[in-house]
Amino acid sequence: MKNFTWINVQNNNKNLRLPELDALRGIAAMMVVLFHYGLHRVSDESWLKFGVSGVELFFMISGFVIFMTLQKTASLQKFAINRFIRLYPTYWASLLFVSIMILSYAGLKGDIDLEDDFLQVFLANTTMLQHYFDLRDLEEPYWSLVVELSFYLFIALLFYSPFKKYLNHVILIVIFLSLFPVFVNSLRPFFKAAMFYFPALPNLSLFFVGIQFFLIHENKEHTARGLSLILFAMISQIVLFDYSGRSYVFLNQREFTAMIVLYHLIFLAFVLGRLSFIVHPITLFLGRISYALYLSHFFVSHRHIIPYLVNTLNLPLWSAMIFFALPINLLIATLLTYFVEIPSARILKRLFHKG
Repeated sequence: MKNFTWINVQNNNKNLRLPELDALRGIAAMMVVLFHYGLHRVSDESWLKFGVSGVELFFMISGFVIFMTLQKTASLQKFAINRFIRLYPTYWASLLFVSIMILSYAGLKGDIDLEDDFLQVFLANTTMLQHYFDLRDLEEPYWSLVVELSFYLFIALLFYSPFKKYLNHVILIVIFLSLFPVFVNSLRPFFKAAMFYFPALPNLSLFFVGIQFFLIHENKEHTARGLSLILFAMISQIVLFDYSGRSYVFLNQREFTAMIVLYHLIFLAFVLGRLSFIVHPITLFLGRISYALYLSHFFVSHRHIIPYLVNTLNLPLWSAMIFFALPINLLIATLLTYFVEIPSARILKRLFHKG
């Protein structure tokens, strides 16, 4: 019997980008954007509400991609640097853009004072760790970033530790323990406290599923064991519905279950080589700008463009969404990607990795 040799998967492909995942990332971003366009403006029965679960899909993609990245990264320090380069410059540009929009809008309204704590909130948001300061996110989608960061730290510490070969065991134990508060009311305060310090906890199953699909993708010998672990993790995530991101606010248990099962089937199709049909120049472009689009779309469109067009100009919601809000958000995200994300990554990689 092999003793967790799955941890030592070797990927000979130096290009870490997989077109199916890039396309899937673009689709997930569009789901979230369209959900926010319709937020509080469409019937609860509208299909747009299912876009809230696009974040769960992002978490599965992250589990796959981050574990793939770890396989190619020599040390914890290099991994941390690479994550910083990937996340923070675009985030800071988005944060600055949104803050300018907030201040400009406040100025037009004559509300120069804004909230008394705006500067404090802004400074906390620059760290991406405003959750731990118990301060609000300046842009609604920012809530998921601390979930990602806490997962990165957790998985990287395990991966680069002497417990690497027990990584599977550790994650499974954590997932298993996280199920207890669902059935034991007295444990819920402890679980919520744990969630504060480890925001990825209620979504750890999704990240874990991504890891397992990566291992199946790279090592077919892992398929039977991996699928059994994926099934356990999927059921665990469904059980943790009430703690899962924002989905529980807009979806019922049955709808959430359907979306989670669908995402697992999509990933299964991917590892079986049956997802290439989603690869298209449009989905690849959306995947390329997905991070900037996710970060920058909410305030501009949900709070201003769409309300003005719909409430003041009496434009139909769909027209406001498709012909005005979406092109503007795509333009902003494209500018952030090609004038901030890509150049800053190139410069910072040379700076941090020179020699």
